[in-house]
Amino acid sequence: MSPMGHVREDRLILWSRVLAAGFVAQALAGYAVAFAYDSAIFAWHRERVALALWGRADFGPEAAAFAGFAMGVLGATMASAAGSMVWVALGPFARGERWAWLCVATALLLWAPFDTALSLRHGVWINAAFNAVPIALMTAPLLATRRAFWGSRSG
Repeated sequence: MSPMGHVREDRLILWSRVLAAGFVAQALAGYAVAFAYDSAIFAWHRERVALALWGRADFGPEAAAFAGFAMGVLGATMASAAGSMVWVALGPFARGERWAWLCVATALLLWAPFDTALSLRHGVWINAAFNAVPIALMTAPLLATRRAFWGSRSG
């Protein structure tokens, strides 16, 4: 293998690990949301969501019951999707398989703009701000490895 091949391979391994670490963090956050959304850990989030939606710092009993259910389902979905993406990051992404780069980019594009726009539309800026971390953890590896997957446009 040429020295350039080693650079490409090392770059992909590094960024695949960064990407995988981000997905592990997202999966753990998903489980935290699923099982602890009604705890003190997420009080800051609940209060800001309630203020944005209802103009008060709590959900009220009916909304709280629904939020507990919805956040449980959302958290499990977050954990499942992110947990699956760990394997994409550590396997095919690290090997430079183009479909893996597309898979991560597609997941980002199908989630981030819509989740963030809906959050902002409903005045829930805290959720839009919260999205910045996983967006950055997905975007940085995609940008850093674009040339390794797709080459240079100039030739």
